[in-house]
Amino acid sequence: MKFLLFISNAFINTMGITQPSPQAAKRAAWFIFAMLIAVIAAIITIAAIAIHWASYHQAFLPVTESPLPLKTLFHPSCRGV
Repeated sequence: MKFLLFISNAFINTMGITQPSPQAAKRAAWFIFAMLIAVIAAIITIAAIAIHWASYHQAFLPVTESPLPLKTLFHPSCRGV
């Protein structure tokens, strides 16, 4: 609980909010904790959806075979020599 109160006090002091009563400080700590958990859950959900989408659509996988073989690119007749 001390850690939650520390985080809520840091948030309250950073935002310049009037210091609440002890009971309101506990309620604010739990609210801020719930919002942090919600943000973390949203980030994890978005990352999981992106990984799932990328694994099925293969959008971010590199091309394993080039359209022209490297020996063609470096052959003297291809360089105009």
